[in-house]
Amino acid sequence: MGSWLLPDALEAMIKAYELSEQLGPAERCASLYDLMAVYQGRGELRLACECAELAVPLAQGLHPKLLMAVRTRWARVQIQSGDFVAACHNLEPLIAPCLGSDPPPLHLIYEDNLIDLARAPWALWILGYPDRALRVAHVARQLGYAIEAITAIIPDVCDATCFMHQLRRDVRAVEAAVAELCTMVSEGRDVPFMSQLIPLYRGWVQVHTGELEEGIATLRQGMATLDAYARVLRAHWRGYLAEALARAGQTEEGLGLLEEALAEVERTGDRFSLAETYRLKGELLLQKGAPELEPEACFQKAITVARGQEARSWELRATLSLARLWQSQGKRAEAHTALAAVYGWFTEGFDTPDLQEARALLDELSVGEDDAEYCRMGTN
Repeated sequence: MGSWLLPDALEAMIKAYELSEQLGPAERCASLYDLMAVYQGRGELRLACECAELAVPLAQGLHPKLLMAVRTRWARVQIQSGDFVAACHNLEPLIAPCLGSDPPPLHLIYEDNLIDLARAPWALWILGYPDRALRVAHVARQLGYAIEAITAIIPDVCDATCFMHQLRRDVRAVEAAVAELCTMVSEGRDVPFMSQLIPLYRGWVQVHTGELEEGIATLRQGMATLDAYARVLRAHWRGYLAEALARAGQTEEGLGLLEEALAEVERTGDRFSLAETYRLKGELLLQKGAPELEPEACFQKAITVARGQEARSWELRATLSLARLWQSQGKRAEAHTALAAVYGWFTEGFDTPDLQEARALLDELSVGEDDAEYCRMGTN
């Protein structure tokens, strides 16, 4: 079990903060930083944000590195909370050099910042920048290996990169990253939670490479460990398992997992993949044979959530699901209009599965409209 889940850990942090109030702003800021980390690990994201809001003003009058540490730790909480724009704002000093023509100077990157830099691609992908996400992840990995001699950070960086590839639905990249992580564990370069995460990645790969039953079993193993060890992104991982169960025809169990995920979001404020959870619920309801108004409502809810977060990649997936439903109902024009509006926003990542599928469906819908127009002309 993660140490932050133990009541004694939280109690100790609260006492430390109370004692720090008798000291200077640096001590109070450090205590708030620790509390923020504990609350995030416990899945109490609203309290973590409250700590960040108190810590940032204190840090502004102190050392710039302390302010950066507070802002980047806050960004972790914001990513998990679904506030992706704000997270990228806090991470901008780290992201911008990675997207420039020159590599970022190593002296600006230290351990805590590098971990947060490695998580920045998650927010970038969700906001609709798949190529930028890939580039930042590549720089973070290079920096991780560059400073591996003085820190054991590279497993954490590679884990974050693996997660980003999974968001992009790049099965081969995830498979390669999992192999790399397994090598690190076998060499004793494991961080405390790495061996618990590997089954989640491996199970996802198995599901997407045709080993469905094995993948479900591996995902179950990973979920059981995650539930005991941490309260971070559990709703997100439940979505992957629910999707796998639906592929195996176990729709009812998959829907049950998604209900658990939605309850987890309500309880913790972990809105990282809330839009995707609603989309998956709609897909499973459709597979179950529910009245089409029910899955359509889920897809519309997913789109609403994604728009509220400016989460273009989640919005694209949800709109794809809705467009396919409308296509089956004969609403080809509505489907094309809705999907074209989202697809037209993107300026990069056209080699990713989501955008390729969107382009293919748009072409299919366009052909249908052209045929319909031809028929109308023929009757005049």
